[in-house]
Amino acid sequence: MKQIKNPHDYFFKSLFKDTNTLKDFLPLVLEKEIVSNIEQNSLKIIDNEKNKKYKKFYLDLIAEAKIKNKKTHIYFLFEHKSYPDKMLMIQILNYCLSIWEENIKNKSPLTPIIPIVFYHGKENFEIKENFIDNFDVEDFLKKYLLNFKIKFFNTNNYSDEELEKINNLKLASGLIVMKHIFDNIDYLIPTFKKIYKIDKDLFIFLFDYIIITKNEPEEKITKILNEIGVKQMTIAERWMKEAQEKGLQQGLQQGLQQGLQQGLEQGLEQGRKEGEINTKKEIIKNGIKQGIDINTLSKLTNLSVEEIKNILKEQ
Repeated sequence: MKQIKNPHDYFFKSLFKDTNTLKDFLPLVLEKEIVSNIEQNSLKIIDNEKNKKYKKFYLDLIAEAKIKNKKTHIYFLFEHKSYPDKMLMIQILNYCLSIWEENIKNKSPLTPIIPIVFYHGKENFEIKENFIDNFDVEDFLKKYLLNFKIKFFNTNNYSDEELEKINNLKLASGLIVMKHIFDNIDYLIPTFKKIYKIDKDLFIFLFDYIIITKNEPEEKITKILNEIGVKQMTIAERWMKEAQEKGLQQGLQQGLQQGLQQGLEQGLEQGRKEGEINTKKEIIKNGIKQGIDINTLSKLTNLSVEEIKNILKEQ
């Protein structure tokens, strides 16, 4: 499993980059008037990771949508927080300015932006949703001050029962897991039991978040998986498939690059071999993290126990 610098941001983006999930989330935070006037089929995520003009500002997530029967399109700017941040409003202002600067450069009208702050930390986070309220000035001066409004979504303001009623299993379970990510992992076992019975792929998606976020002993993870009813071999087979695809892709890419210099066939062959090695290393790393014993991993990878131990020493 790859090392992730900010697992909370990573999970948030992975959850909401699904437009169906996003469609079902917007009514939870926006007024009905806005939601009802959005062309649902026009809603799309802007890939700010590949967009240099936005990437430098570390935008979490931007979605774009059209207004019904109008040429107008709007942006929903998402900012994820797992802790209170006094600089939040200034960050959002900078994000908006970066977008409007691009509008001006492209000789386009300024894009309307609705900032949405998603918070799931344990500390109390009180926020003034109108930017102008952050100024401690007399009323007669306020008409000259810059103002914008954000929408603030706090998972702690919802009970688990309310979140479970959301008619989107991925969204409902994702919100519950994020809400309790700082609690004892045992609290989430009933939720994971339900999800595992319904959608095993979704379970893996959610449980991966737990693994990369919480520094739990392998013994405890194994115990929890057994309590949930997870067949570890099934999970290992899933990782093996993902690792094979990833390893083969990496191997072929390396092979193609070498092929330019040494001959395509030789490069591809070497790439395939390197891909197989990467695949097995990926399986071993993931398996060990989940408490799968070395003998089982040996059967999965066709490597000896000694070879697996040597690979683990390299980590």
